[in-house]
Amino acid sequence: MSQPTNEMTSFCKENNKLIGTSNYLAWKKRLDLILIANEVIEYVKGSITKPSQERAQALPKYMKGEIRAQRILIESTKDSLIPYVAKLTMMKEIYDKLVELFFVNTIGEIISFRTKLYKMKISREERITSYFMKVFEIRDQLQELGEVMSDREMTTIVFDALLYEWRKFVSSIYGKKETTPFSDFWSLCKIEESRFKAKNDVGSTEQTQAYATPTRKKGKFGKFEPRKKFHKIFDMSKIQCYECNE
Repeated sequence: MSQPTNEMTSFCKENNKLIGTSNYLAWKKRLDLILIANEVIEYVKGSITKPSQERAQALPKYMKGEIRAQRILIESTKDSLIPYVAKLTMMKEIYDKLVELFFVNTIGEIISFRTKLYKMKISREERITSYFMKVFEIRDQLQELGEVMSDREMTTIVFDALLYEWRKFVSSIYGKKETTPFSDFWSLCKIEESRFKAKNDVGSTEQTQAYATPTRKKGKFGKFEPRKKFHKIFDMSKIQCYECNE
């Protein structure tokens, strides 16, 4: 049997210990690698069983490996979790109990986070950066649980959350043959939001100028009142007839 490795010492440090659902998958992966490095992974798989009385001479070697495996597992687990396995005596039983405790909870959390991600929509007052920060946070939480989401799925989720005004932008992204990396997609969304803002600012300025420009008063004859015509007034008493000169 090999001696304790540096990896085992590092693994059993406080920040690497199993604390619950939040770090279960990472802990399990590290634990399996340490058990393999220490040549005791077969005790977890059940490939090595306790020798019968007919093979009593093999019992000391078996127990040495069993104790070694249990020590690695127990030292990598928070004290608050030990009561759940305190009555169990075999490595495989202890390992299976911890897996049972947290694997189901992990699946439940994954479903909860994915549902939240799909239901989350961007409001008209919200900036695109604020929305993406919430998306990144949930995605990172899923990754900690071992659920890795593809760029294509993440992009589709964001598309569904965008407002109707973004439809042309969405069509341009969907029209590409290659999938846009999610980090690049975020940058494109920020550029598009800036374009929307600039367009709205120009429209607002033009509208303000239109209100400030004086206009002619509308009248009953059409869009505007007709211009007033000034007629010269003649004295009719001074008009003479061309025939009689009167």
